[in-house]
Amino acid sequence: MNKTTLTTQPCYNPYFMDNKEIRSICFYKSGAVLASVRWFGSNNNFDSITLPFEVKKAVRLNLERSDAFYMRDKEYDFGPAYILYIPADWVNLQHVKTENINSSWWSAGTRDVFTVDIQGVRRQPAIDKETGKFYYDRVPGAYTEQFDCNYIWHNTPEFDKCKELADDIKKLSSVELSAYQLHDIMEHYNIIKK
Repeated sequence: MNKTTLTTQPCYNPYFMDNKEIRSICFYKSGAVLASVRWFGSNNNFDSITLPFEVKKAVRLNLERSDAFYMRDKEYDFGPAYILYIPADWVNLQHVKTENINSSWWSAGTRDVFTVDIQGVRRQPAIDKETGKFYYDRVPGAYTEQFDCNYIWHNTPEFDKCKELADDIKKLSSVELSAYQLHDIMEHYNIIKK
């Protein structure tokens, strides 16, 4: 059985497979991509990942196939990069939950949380007992890694109200304000639209 290794480079998060930069890892099933991730963790938790299967090059996107493959990312403008496609069942992809995100007064949304089983060398934070210094220990093993994806954003009712009011002010007075500027003014002067 052939294996495929994904590695990272110091101070650069994306994975590399045979010196090819992997821009995204997509997990697919029944003709659709269920989830995708660029790397695991906020600063890539893994030095390397070993996939216990061969990854083949593909010319056309076909999500009805039943193997792992990669293709050139045609939307990436900064040099050659690739997208890796892995059957979701091969890595035990599990949907954990869909959760609400309230990021600010102007936008909110949802995201999906998934787990995936991977084999790799993980960077674990550690402290040297003798010196008290922080470092990353490299720990090989099998891991169930959690990640977020499939973000869907929308305007909040508060943003829509400010946008509508800014449009009304422009029609009535030719003063052009963005919804953000108007929100700041209303908040500063404690103004409420009736």
